[in-house]
Amino acid sequence: MAKYRVAWLPGDGIGVDVLQAARTVLDWLGETGESSRLEEAVAAVIREGKVRTYDMGGSSTTMEMAAEIAHRLSAARGAGAGA
Repeated sequence: MAKYRVAWLPGDGIGVDVLQAARTVLDWLGETGESSRLEEAVAAVIREGKVRTYDMGGSSTTMEMAAEIAHRLSAARGAGAGA
């Protein structure tokens, strides 16, 4: 399986496919803002580099990566609520 299945998120294909599917559904539902926020959260976690799965040169699990992305989404939503 290719190391980079989707341009914006390197991975083993399992988490990547699920996140890409989620973004596709959000776009289809007209929730482009939510889709963009998901992409931004993923990119922020990758840029920070503290949580990385094995295929990205780290030792975190897929669940730890997902939890960090979820945390970013929650933090972004909380910051947006006060604006």
